[in-house]
Amino acid sequence: MLTNKKISITLPAYNEEQTIEQVARNALHAVLGLTRKYQILLVNDGSYDKTGEIMNRIKKEFGSNISVVHHKKNKGFTGAMKSCYENANGDLIFLGPADGQFDYLELTLFIEAIKDNDIVVAYRAVNQEGFIRKFYSFLFHLITKLLFGIRLREFSSCILYTREVRNSISITSDPFSCLFLPEFIYRSMKKGYRIGEVPIHFYKRKGGVRKGTNFRMIVKTLFEITKFWFDIRLRRVR
Repeated sequence: MLTNKKISITLPAYNEEQTIEQVARNALHAVLGLTRKYQILLVNDGSYDKTGEIMNRIKKEFGSNISVVHHKKNKGFTGAMKSCYENANGDLIFLGPADGQFDYLELTLFIEAIKDNDIVVAYRAVNQEGFIRKFYSFLFHLITKLLFGIRLREFSSCILYTREVRNSISITSDPFSCLFLPEFIYRSMKKGYRIGEVPIHFYKRKGGVRKGTNFRMIVKTLFEITKFWFDIRLRRVR
């Protein structure tokens, strides 16, 4: 075993019936090679396909180490992540995608790096996403890094953090924005937490529909970025 700490792997999902079972099994296989104490937390963000049914079946098959949270209505990108944030009970908490773009066997890199850090953030050393998606990601990271002084390669795919960090930071971003991780990183920096980086492979989506580039979310995220920046300037954010 690589660690004696309890690991929570959190998977927010919205209409991911094509991938959620494979991803959950991949996460389970990965965590069993790292620790005997674990939680796989599946958050169904108001899906209208069979995502919720599949999650319930996984819990029935594997028992108490699987936790399932169902939102009656879709709570948005940040809303789903906040449910992961609030319901994880591990000493180490990992947030990753449910669409098959990340191989959870690479979680080993994060567990090694967290030994010298409080937070470990992934950067996509190999990224198989398309041009449009990469372009949006580039702009998102450029804007947030410039406005909030974040000196990381990127911070929008996978992240591991300690329960201590989680317990000390509250997220206030609008649920339908994409500001969860930038706000989390900024507040962590201000509190002096150590942040490390690890390279990962990021694969093409294996099914479902992309959610991060719809017009409503882009507008909401730009508004929230501006609002958060003004709050910082007016010293409302510490």
